[in-house]
Amino acid sequence: MKQAIVNWLKQHQAELESAYRELHELGEISWEEKRTTAYLQQALKQIHLPTRTFEGHTGVMAEWSGAAPRSTTVAVRADIDALWQQVGGKWTANHSCGHDAHMTMALYALKCLINIGYEPSGKLTAVFQPAEETGEGALKLLDTGVLDQVEYMLGIHLRPVKELPMGKASSAIYHGAAATLNGKIMGRQAHAARPNEGINVIDSAAAIVQAVNAVKTDPSVPFSCKVTRLLVANASSNIIPDTGGIFDRCACRN
Repeated sequence: MKQAIVNWLKQHQAELESAYRELHELGEISWEEKRTTAYLQQALKQIHLPTRTFEGHTGVMAEWSGAAPRSTTVAVRADIDALWQQVGGKWTANHSCGHDAHMTMALYALKCLINIGYEPSGKLTAVFQPAEETGEGALKLLDTGVLDQVEYMLGIHLRPVKELPMGKASSAIYHGAAATLNGKIMGRQAHAARPNEGINVIDSAAAIVQAVNAVKTDPSVPFSCKVTRLLVANASSNIIPDTGGIFDRCACRN
């Protein structure tokens, strides 16, 4: 079967790459993946898999049962949302985290197995999950109960070349965890000509950034703590701002 998979992928390489480029161009941010959902649903219908979408949010699932299905249900999962970024000086939804590739791999794994005549001994569920970047999509799918019967779930994530060379794969990359801490800074407004009469939240925010950056970790361990957003509500350059927000992001892999 391994050789049949290799042969099929070689024969359909151009088609696979075309689908990847199409999904890349469809990039949509979390909970807005409407065109992406429609694309995936149509592609799944073309290989005659029954699909399911969700009331109130994006994402799509497909189910494939063998001729003599057992009770075991295995899921193949891919995330579908993009990030909101500046690309070439223009703000746009951009698949810079590899979700376009994840969708392509999951979709063409199904296409390949169907076309080479594979029959699952249980039920194989394909899950194309929205809103991975916000951390909300997986929780929403769990709330619907559609994954209650899934016993095993298989997923994949592209790695930077410095972590895993091109053409290599690892089955032992551990789950990671992240937390975002949101904070509000309160100061005292004043005219910029008399800063001694106010408390500048920008100065306070700068001190917080320096404190976060002072958290030292072992560079060989995939752990980080950083400030990712700083917002100050001030439309004037001659006012000492008195309110602001700061967002710290901590990420680690156990």
